[in-house]
Amino acid sequence: APAYDRAKMANGMLALIDVRFDKPVKPPADVVLKSRLTRTIGQLQQFAVEASVGSSVVASGTLTLYRPVEGKS
Repeated sequence: APAYDRAKMANGMLALIDVRFDKPVKPPADVVLKSRLTRTIGQLQQFAVEASVGSSVVASGTLTLYRPVEGKS
C-alpha cells in the first residue's frame, strides 16, 4: 500500500490510457465500471480497469495517473 496520506494528495492527471473494447455496446446500456490499483511507482499509480454490461466484460485495460503529493513535485 502506498505510504501517501490520501488527504494530502492533489488531483491526478491522466498519464497513459490503454483500454480496448472487445464487444460493441449499443445504447441504452447499463455499463458498470471497475478499477483496481495494481502498482505505485513514486507519484504514478497504475489501475486495471474493466467495463461490463450484464455479465459480459466489454472493455478492459490499464490507466496510469500522475498523482502529485502536496509539497512534492
